[in-house]
Amino acid sequence: MEKTAAKSRCAYIYIIGEAQSALLAAEEEVFAFAGKHMAAIATPELEAVLTSVFGQGRLFPGPDTALGALIHEYASRANTKPAEETPSKSAPPSHCLLILVFQGQDGVMRVRPAARIPLDLKKDPLHNEKEAQQLVLEHLPSFQHIFLEDPCSRQSRLVGLIKASALLHINKQLD
Repeated sequence: MEKTAAKSRCAYIYIIGEAQSALLAAEEEVFAFAGKHMAAIATPELEAVLTSVFGQGRLFPGPDTALGALIHEYASRANTKPAEETPSKSAPPSHCLLILVFQGQDGVMRVRPAARIPLDLKKDPLHNEKEAQQLVLEHLPSFQHIFLEDPCSRQSRLVGLIKASALLHINKQLD
């Protein structure tokens, strides 16, 4: 039941990887298809594909629709806390699920669902990756603990993301 509730509230899935990123609109039909046809695939296998595509920039050996379904299936299994704790009565109607694909300090690629970032679709629809990245930069302090739990390498693209978020918040305080 938790899986269904999470899916119905997820409006977008944003993957930030070392080699490439993607913003997908979360679609109930794709969640249903993926659940029916990909439920038997072990989570480590899903992560291996995400690591290959987003961490190393390799092409997925299948149609684009299969990759989208695979991402939806991984998202349906993601167990993340909201980026900002809000009482359930005032919870936003939707969220953007952030998934990180990064190189750990040991050099091994990792896939981590990082946060469910609250999103008011009436005010903040995401039209492109630039808007999704801005959303992440604004909310990163609320889920920064993930970088302590599983630190990335110094060469990781995430280091630049963390620095950009810090600068954004410093500048906001100075204004």
